[in-house]
Amino acid sequence: MGNVGYGKSVANGMPLSVLAGKTKWMERLGLINYGMTFEGEAVSIAATEATISEILEKDVCGALAEKGRTLKRAYGDIARTHNVNTAIAGPDARPHLHFEDHGGILERELRWLMIQELARERVLSLGTLNLCYSHSREDLDKVIMGCDRAMRVVRKAVDQGSVKAFLDSRVYRNMHG
Repeated sequence: MGNVGYGKSVANGMPLSVLAGKTKWMERLGLINYGMTFEGEAVSIAATEATISEILEKDVCGALAEKGRTLKRAYGDIARTHNVNTAIAGPDARPHLHFEDHGGILERELRWLMIQELARERVLSLGTLNLCYSHSREDLDKVIMGCDRAMRVVRKAVDQGSVKAFLDSRVYRNMHG
């Protein structure tokens, strides 16, 4: 597995590296000579301990997954209402927009149109819906409302058979050379 960025995550943004792997390799770590740049730095270790404690005590992962499921259900209803082949896919805690080609319109054109229209609704995304523990039900409702409004524009594009009249011309040109 490549560099995943666990360290910065578990240290709540503080500099930290996490060395992780399969048990059979981690058990051999004592046989390897390795050094660490900030070996004695304790602030990041304290931040990590506090972050992990908070994640566990508040079931942050479960809360993020529930928020993701809420968005997936609502988005699915919106897609059915507007009759557009799209869903919010991926892990519940880190969902992303997924479209299928619709007639002559490519998946990526529809996805970029949705991203553009979400931005106009003050929902910033590059296709992934980055959830946060502090997002309230009111925040989720704003995202859902923004998805509904954005989906109306996507539906218009589908009805016309092209995103050209709706997608920012710079984005459209980049897609079509």
